[in-house]
Amino acid sequence: MAAPAPTPDAPRRRHSSRKKSSWRVIILAGVLVAVGLIGAGGWIATKSYRQNRTVNRAQEFLDAKDYIQAAMSATWALQLDPKDTEATRILAEVNAAQGQKQEIAWRGRLVEFLPTDLDARLKWATAALNHREIQVAEQALAGLTAEQKNTAAYHEIAARLAAMLRQDKALETSVAESVRLDPDNELYQLELAALRLGSDKPATRDLARDEIERLASSAKTSRPALNVLIRDALLRGDTARALAFAEKLNALPGVTFEDRMTYLRLLRQLNRREFWWCLAQMQTEALASENEIPALMTYLNKSGLPGATIVWGRGLPEERRARSLVGVALAEAFLMLKDWEGLRTQVKFGGWKDLEFQRLALLARLAREEGDLPGASAQWKAALVASSGRPEDLATLARLATAWKWDDEANAALWQIARGPSNQMAALRSLSRSYQVSGDTRELLNVANRMIEVEPDNHYGKNNAAYLSLLLDVEKERAHALAREVYVADSKNPAFVSTYALALHLLGKSPEGLKLMQALPPKALEVPAHAFSYGVLLAAADQRDEATRFLNLAEKSSILFPQEKALLAKAREWVAKP
Repeated sequence: MAAPAPTPDAPRRRHSSRKKSSWRVIILAGVLVAVGLIGAGGWIATKSYRQNRTVNRAQEFLDAKDYIQAAMSATWALQLDPKDTEATRILAEVNAAQGQKQEIAWRGRLVEFLPTDLDARLKWATAALNHREIQVAEQALAGLTAEQKNTAAYHEIAARLAAMLRQDKALETSVAESVRLDPDNELYQLELAALRLGSDKPATRDLARDEIERLASSAKTSRPALNVLIRDALLRGDTARALAFAEKLNALPGVTFEDRMTYLRLLRQLNRREFWWCLAQMQTEALASENEIPALMTYLNKSGLPGATIVWGRGLPEERRARSLVGVALAEAFLMLKDWEGLRTQVKFGGWKDLEFQRLALLARLAREEGDLPGASAQWKAALVASSGRPEDLATLARLATAWKWDDEANAALWQIARGPSNQMAALRSLSRSYQVSGDTRELLNVANRMIEVEPDNHYGKNNAAYLSLLLDVEKERAHALAREVYVADSKNPAFVSTYALALHLLGKSPEGLKLMQALPPKALEVPAHAFSYGVLLAAADQRDEATRFLNLAEKSSILFPQEKALLAKAREWVAKP
């Protein structure tokens, strides 16, 4: 059967059908796009909601001092948005609350996000100063505008920096600017007046003293002002005025434990009978506080009154004596009196919680006193293990060992901190002092090298590594490179110039090194450490009279290493030759 022929209207109907289909596609596509946009907007809104909720929770944890949860929430917020300024700020605050050096890095990162924010930069500088990172503080302040530097808040931080750099003129200038820019701030006024107490002009000191006495009458500044007046009176030998100010401090409304301790210390220092009455009163009041009993006991021990600590401790309830900080103070008192039986009783049982490492250290001391050297060694190792590598606990062990003259144990504890992830520089500075006293230049070189590892941009560490390597005649190429590097970085620093000049001398370039030394100010050349290099170079240049003068100055140094003595002797031989 043949297919029916199409009617004349058929093509028109097909065209109309295609047209309707096209419109359906366009409408459907529009719907899909709209749905997609709504979906994307919903996803963005959901993400934003989650982000804000996470940051808010982090802030709530921070306000509640739950630092672990605050850090976890803020870290999660940064995973959602790595540039979230509030989450970054919270992590900085968490580290600040716990005294962690990582605060500096978080403050610096916040400044990357907010480079023109005054508060962010000042807090970055403050964090750096709190951890003695002077170069970082300078970097933070350098990024401020002239307008931002014309603020009291800036000058407050600049004053701290100047104080750490011992730039007395800059310090007073910054404090004076703080007073000018915020004339109603009595704390700034007090700081300026306290600085002017050190003036060499009697009239300036008298005016400053009058100003501080005025501020001592203000509710905002009475406590710090009276403390300044007490110190000033004692420095001038005016004990009667010092006591009068201390009595005023002790009578202030809401007197603090620290204020009472200031009064108690002064009574002890002046050997006043009221000391014992004041002590008895403070002992009674301390029973209401968790921290005041061990603080008062520690003071008594340090004041040479361990017997008073023990008498008081025996009158305390057993539960108070068993608490860790009180137990430590009592143990120290027994140790000071060499009451080994009393010490044994005090440290025999555990329960010292986080201070278990101190109990084990005291057991080590007890074992050594009894001649049990293997037992002492075992207990000391157990104390190190109990510290769990915590820098503050290892530092406590190092202080105990130093007090007991256990130098090897003290240095071992400090090296454990120095090789760890935090607080390395403080430990390295302690090690440096220890090895300077013992004259151990090889260990000092190890300290300098570790300083460079911890702080690759530390010019003083590099200078020390170069100088010690030159003395020990090791790693010569590296020593010369480091000496040149720090000299180029700061060619006016006398320490850096002296090291580089000595390096040139040992390379056979004495005239070049001598020229560098002669460019230094005369007073800098008279510093024994610099006079050493200058004297050696003068001897090499056959300038005998001048060489003798500076070699004599070098020998006045409080510390001369064996290698320095050998170089001095060689220089003197050269000068003495006919």
